[in-house]
Amino acid sequence: MKQIVLIHGIGSTPPDFAVDWASILGLREVDWSIYFLHWEPLADKAVRPKTVFSEHLGDFAAYLSGASDLRKEVMILANQVALRMDPRLKTAVVGHSWGSVVAYDLLRSGWPGYGIDLLITIGSPLWMTDVVSLLGLGDLGLNKESCKAWINVHNLLDFVGGHVIAPRCVNLRRLWFGGRHDAEKYLGVKAICEALDAL
Repeated sequence: MKQIVLIHGIGSTPPDFAVDWASILGLREVDWSIYFLHWEPLADKAVRPKTVFSEHLGDFAAYLSGASDLRKEVMILANQVALRMDPRLKTAVVGHSWGSVVAYDLLRSGWPGYGIDLLITIGSPLWMTDVVSLLGLGDLGLNKESCKAWINVHNLLDFVGGHVIAPRCVNLRRLWFGGRHDAEKYLGVKAICEALDAL
């Protein structure tokens, strides 16, 4: 038995998004405990700073701004998920788009209380130095105690996702045209399923 946490990005995401994601990844409930961090309702209620920056970037600004408690509330929600997880099981975390930023932020903060085996970031904006700087976490990277392996997948036509430069982060470049930033397209990348199977 293994376990996985799925974290969505910004935008309209149904509460049961993880069911579709797990299906695409071919995860069976007999083999995997599947958890998901559905943080969109928190973002919808978050206070946004009244700046030009926030007007254009909405949820991004709410997450990064000290004027909002969104980042803290996401951590509380993640801790609730962690209470249901089993630290003895092999653990993977998959974050799409801003969900990859959330995953990285959580792991740098010591969540879930023990080291995970695999982080998979897809369509991640962590390649943008401004994003990392605004998180206030210093140099990009995760130590082996918090995360044993990190795979970043990005579509060469995705303007949000890119090549993440960090110690021990393995980048996989792919190319497709339709749905260039869609989570479903990313999750269909064969190497992701192979990495999960190899856990």
